[in-house]
Amino acid sequence: MPTVRAFAILAGMLMMCSFAPMASAQVPTAPGVEIDCDNKSPEMDVHPLNDPVIEITCTVKNPSSFQESISVEKEWDGMEVDMMLEEDTFELAAGEEEDFKVTFSGQTRLSAELSYSFTLTATVTNVGMLDWPEALASNASV
Repeated sequence: MPTVRAFAILAGMLMMCSFAPMASAQVPTAPGVEIDCDNKSPEMDVHPLNDPVIEITCTVKNPSSFQESISVEKEWDGMEVDMMLEEDTFELAAGEEEDFKVTFSGQTRLSAELSYSFTLTATVTNVGMLDWPEALASNASV
């Protein structure tokens, strides 16, 4: 019987150990950037009685474990419509995100057949206090 008792005590101790919290170290996430917009295909109302202005909200996010400086650049081929970024540089802490507005403005009575595409590209420019080399630059586009 002593072996059964010893086995029960050993099994109980092993079960108690399984309830102990386990420590785990987080592996740092490499510098990077994410960008997304709530409306990737905005439509402008060009009726003469309406104001031909559209605002969309975009979000830039730092998914890394480091403080980052991020720049956002636009590619826009619209000649009759202007595209303006509310902000184009961001200082984001690890895991932080920030919203910004993109405004498209045109003139009344534009042709309803006009269609333009846009691209926003976010690039990591600094990590912490260090300039981030272009060869290692992390980009994201929408």
